[in-house]
Amino acid sequence: ERCILTHGLYEVVSVGGSVKEAAQAALELSGIPREWRATTWDIQFTSLAETHLSNEETQSKVTTSLLSSPWKTANGEVALKIIELDDQTSSSLPRKWERRMGSSGAAMAKTGVTTSMALLARKIAIGPAVGSRELYAQSVRRPRAGILGRLAVSKRKFSTETAMQPEISLLMANLAGIVPGSKILDPCCGSCSLLLCASFILSGQCETVGVDSDPTILESKGQIIADFEDFKLPAPHVYLGDLSDQLPDKVRLGRFGAIITDPPYNMRAAMHTDTTTESSLVRWRSEDSAKGASETSTEDIVADILSLADASLGVGSRLVYFHPIRAGQVHSSELSALLSSQGNATLVQPPETEFRFRNLRMLVAIPQSFSPTFKRWLVVLEKA
Repeated sequence: ERCILTHGLYEVVSVGGSVKEAAQAALELSGIPREWRATTWDIQFTSLAETHLSNEETQSKVTTSLLSSPWKTANGEVALKIIELDDQTSSSLPRKWERRMGSSGAAMAKTGVTTSMALLARKIAIGPAVGSRELYAQSVRRPRAGILGRLAVSKRKFSTETAMQPEISLLMANLAGIVPGSKILDPCCGSCSLLLCASFILSGQCETVGVDSDPTILESKGQIIADFEDFKLPAPHVYLGDLSDQLPDKVRLGRFGAIITDPPYNMRAAMHTDTTTESSLVRWRSEDSAKGASETSTEDIVADILSLADASLGVGSRLVYFHPIRAGQVHSSELSALLSSQGNATLVQPPETEFRFRNLRMLVAIPQSFSPTFKRWLVVLEKA
């Protein structure tokens, strides 16, 4: 029930250097059972190599590749999927798949060439992520149906410019280990995308609390609640507050089963100290305003998030958040320095060398690069 990001499960029939070669390999290797040949086919196509194909281009790839094959391609009884792989995925194929390659594919494997490849596969099951017909928009990563289609930011009544899409939001909720009855906090909640997906996973059997320093959060509260109501989920508790010194009592004195958050990075939305007010509220700003924001503000808010997690998480509960790292920046915290030194390798901390912040211990940190000078790390810390 928690594997809701699964698109589908397929049995690979054949592999080739192209869709046409995969189809020919299936015939060469007798990969198509005799009883299947007597019926009709329902063939769909997905490309990981070209993610902006139109419906016409997709249909053309299918018909031109399979036209010479003795198959009837209609809305039939046997569901097939043609999956065109990109170079990176092709290079990671297990060697045992070579036996499913035809003559051209086997020759390619023998030479060690890892160009784009194609799979011909029988559809076994479709996951809840994309819906029964696997309907995609302009990219394989943006389904139009299924759970990911329903939770898409574009479908929301209110969303900020930096609202998280459901794939990563659902992943973060699962990494947080939330369970029915959890009390979940996002101290940089924006439009509450992370809280919405967390509540969705638990069918609303949780309490969600969001805090943001942008005063417009209160103006948008009704729309945020309406987004939750669309999924028959209980409304989140939404507050205006500042992590450093103005958290509401419900948060400051609360005990939480998980904290899931994505702090601003001084990019599309920034943490900006407004020195015209006594409270020095740290606020969301537009990209233009972000240019003047303090570079140290990101590390400051991460430090505040870690302190909040240490004080308010129960033992065994987790903080899951994104930690931004800029190349060449002088890092004031031990954690930033550690992540900055890791390159692009996922960091899994063994007990004997684990990073700790007070009572928080790191479980894993996964990098996501945006440019040669900026990446963010998905960090999971657990209260010991």
